[in-house]
Amino acid sequence: MEFDLTPGEVLSVNVDNKKKLPLTMLLKAYGVRNNDEVIKLFGGEEKQVDMVEEEVRGCLLAENIMDESGQVIIPRNKRITKEDMEILWDIARTKIWVWDVDSSLAATLERDPTSNSDEATLEIFRRLRPNEP
Repeated sequence: MEFDLTPGEVLSVNVDNKKKLPLTMLLKAYGVRNNDEVIKLFGGEEKQVDMVEEEVRGCLLAENIMDESGQVIIPRNKRITKEDMEILWDIARTKIWVWDVDSSLAATLERDPTSNSDEATLEIFRRLRPNEP
């Protein structure tokens, strides 16, 4: 295995020089249960911040943002984009909870399509052996 920090700040691992995987996917396959545990493993803590674009943009959201009917409009553990900020301003949010983590971890979680150990194990198997069922 070879570990790497790509130019987009994504922490990745090369397995047998065949496939490049997000490091968070490998951690979940080795037993870290979900994205929240990965964040806590790297020392991430939730903090409440004011809705200031320079402070919030690019941060990982530590709560689900819901509309009046209870539907999730911005999911937890998503990096906040300009579009997300507009939604938050439209629903009159002045403070939100974000994860206090390094930007490379946030970029890696964004690139990782899995959310738990089982999904990570299946995805790694699919990528390393694409022709097997």
